[in-house]
Amino acid sequence: MSLSKPDRDSFLQKLSKAYVGLLNEHPLLVKACTSGITGALGNALSQVIVSTGEPFNVKRVAAFAIAGFCYIGPVMHYVYLLLEKLFPRSQRYSMIKRLLTERLIVTPVFLLGYLYILALMQLRDPKIAALQVYITYMQILKTNWRVWTVFQLINVNYVPQQYRTLFGNFIGLGWGMYMATKTRMASSDD
Repeated sequence: MSLSKPDRDSFLQKLSKAYVGLLNEHPLLVKACTSGITGALGNALSQVIVSTGEPFNVKRVAAFAIAGFCYIGPVMHYVYLLLEKLFPRSQRYSMIKRLLTERLIVTPVFLLGYLYILALMQLRDPKIAALQVYITYMQILKTNWRVWTVFQLINVNYVPQQYRTLFGNFIGLGWGMYMATKTRMASSDD
């Protein structure tokens, strides 16, 4: 049974209204949940689309979900708040300052932590996890700078602060597939 157009529109409007209500009441929790869901979805899609012949790995999906919920959502929630405080819109050159701070300071540190957390959650020894990060970090960081800079320019300057994590989550679906593929390739090289 499919929904008619008016029913579908009404459903999407209700869903959107409920999301905004929850976001206003519990911003950190909602951002953590959406980050966890999109992280899991990105990894699952990666495993299905970029199949290496390995069986579907539920532990990898769980690792990306946990990293999204416990790391990406909370960290980015506070990063976006901090960027607004440090560089308010009334400040001269605030757009470029927010972008450069996010790209050149936040991203390298954030990505390092994210890669290490993912490696550890995949039941790895801390030394092996550090080696995997060492092998993949610079290539992933450079790709991040190339791919994400335009999206982050839009995100930190034009998307309302409360929706920035969600915007990043949707863009991050594709990025999550890339990350999952790169970290899986590094894991198979061990």
